Order: sequence, then structure tokens, then C-alpha cells
Amino acid sequence: MRKALTLTIALMSLAFVARASVATDPMPNKAWPSTVDEAVDRLLGDMPADDVDWMRRNPKEDVVGHLYMGYGTGVRNEFGLWGDNDALRKSCGTDDPEGCSVVIIEAMWNKVQAQTDPALRAALQCQFATVHRVRIDTKGWYLLRLGEMLDDMQSQIDRQMPAAAAPGCPTQLRIVPAGNPNRQCFVRAEFETEQPLDTALMWLGFRNALTPRHAPPDLEFEFSESCAWPERPTHFAPKR
Repeated sequence: MRKALTLTIALMSLAFVARASVATDPMPNKAWPSTVDEAVDRLLGDMPADDVDWMRRNPKEDVVGHLYMGYGTGVRNEFGLWGDNDALRKSCGTDDPEGCSVVIIEAMWNKVQAQTDPALRAALQCQFATVHRVRIDTKGWYLLRLGEMLDDMQSQIDRQMPAAAAPGCPTQLRIVPAGNPNRQCFVRAEFETEQPLDTALMWLGFRNALTPRHAPPDLEFEFSESCAWPERPTHFAPKR
């Protein structure tokens, strides 16, 4: 079973930051990558297969957003972007260490996509676009149990398909829960708004121990906890 995203990224980030801060002296220049391609090859070479697959199955913007802080800090520290690695910053096309780390993470995503089977890559791009076009209204979800929330989300998706499907893309999008979630448990959903499905999943996932995984035509929800909220989290109810 695949690790939950929150745990995966946390471990990736902690390991990288720790490795970057072990030595008291800066890493010798000869150990630094001097180009974006070298940095990407080193990072992907060290990355577990599950994490590479997570990168493959998420839009570029989501990958950058999740990796920018902890993992990106490790990149900036370990590769001398705050120090004397002028060559790598030049390869990034910016003198800004944070901007350079974003260029590297984006290049990682691009390389993973280039190495993906073309049919799968096309299906994923279709699903990324469709999930952004579907609108989800989360009003009243703070009162729901998990099963009710999943059913309402699927119902809203079904009502909008096929009109919401990106041009030339499949008109089916099916939520498939994994990890034995308890449908009788409650939901933390303190924001009552209408927004793109991918945006809603970013905050719902973090708060409810679920990791979306694009597996066209399915949208898998991997639950790391069968019951994140055994009781209704009333302290997170929307403010009236």
C-alpha cells in the first residue's frame, strides 16, 4: 500500500534537510551539481520509487507547492544555493536561491513526465485538467460523516460530467477509496465554499488523512487512517 503523501513528503524533507545540515562546513564545491540537469539526476536517483510515482501522478503546481518548503530547503542547503554555487544558480537562470530550487523541482517533474508511458501521461494530463474544471461546493460538509462526504463529492462530479471534462478527454471520473476508511467517522471541513476539485482536495486531504492519487479513470483516495475524526470536530466548525 502506498504511503500517505503527508508522511512521504515529511520524511523526504526531514531526511534531506538533516543530510544537508550534518556537516559543520559547507559542502565542497566539487560535490555540488553545477547544472539543473545534474541536480535533477542526483535527486531522482535518491528518490524512492513511490515518491517518483507520486510526482508522476500530480500536476506540476501541486508538486512544487508540496515540495517547496521542507524538501526545497534541503535542495537549497545541500546544493550550495545560499552559498557559492554560482554555476547552478546560473544554470537555473536566476540568482535567487529559492527561485532556483523551484526551477529544479519543476525540472524533476518534467523529467518524470518524459519518462512516463505516453498513454498514461496523456490520460493523467486529461484528468489533471478535468479535476481543475469540476467545481465542488463544500457547504455543510462539516456536519457530514466521511461516507456522506464521499457520496456528495461523487454526486457533484457526476452532475458536471461530461460537460466538465477537458476537450478530448474521458467523461468519467470515479472516486475509489483505499485504506479501509470508516465511512461512519466524521469530516473536518471548516471551509464552506465552491472551488475547483483539485483545490478542495489539497485542504481536505491534509485535514482528513487522505492522499489523492490520479489513476485514470479513477481518482483514488488513499486513507492513512481509517478514522481521522471519531467524533465531530466541532472546534473546526465554520464561524457564523
